[in-house]
Amino acid sequence: MKIYNCSDYDEMSDLCSDSVVSSLKENPGSLLCAATGNSPLGVYEPGTFENLNIIKLDEWGGISSEDPNSCETFIQQNILGPLHISDKRYISFDSDSASPEQECDRVQQEIQKKGPIDICILGLGKNGHIGFNEPADFLTPNCHMAKLSEESLQHQMTNGMKTNLLTD
Repeated sequence: MKIYNCSDYDEMSDLCSDSVVSSLKENPGSLLCAATGNSPLGVYEPGTFENLNIIKLDEWGGISSEDPNSCETFIQQNILGPLHISDKRYISFDSDSASPEQECDRVQQEIQKKGPIDICILGLGKNGHIGFNEPADFLTPNCHMAKLSEESLQHQMTNGMKTNLLTD
């Protein structure tokens, strides 16, 4: 792992974008795991991701993917649309599934078929969470539902959600 100290958001975005583009030149059909949030948006340059495959990292459990505050809406509007990523190059999941465990299993199988995940772009939450994996003694491997802290549940994306979030 390399850690870089950047002077500002633009420098960070440019450095990360250069690294991703370099990786894509080596493996144009890479599987990129994309998180929601504003931190990584400066990385995605239209025109450089023609063959990229994307898997969505996170979602609020218990809300419809059509909810304007869903991670799905964010990814569609800010990443997939601008980068012209087709549905056949995108792995998503049903956040309002009647069986979240089965949905996690389905997504894990998709990763096994189309993976491995080559690149993962993450932001760091205010309380130190990474991809809504709350600070803990260990990280839970594979696709799973994470129990979020009260602080994470107060995230700005939860404002105005149409249904209750899954909290168990």
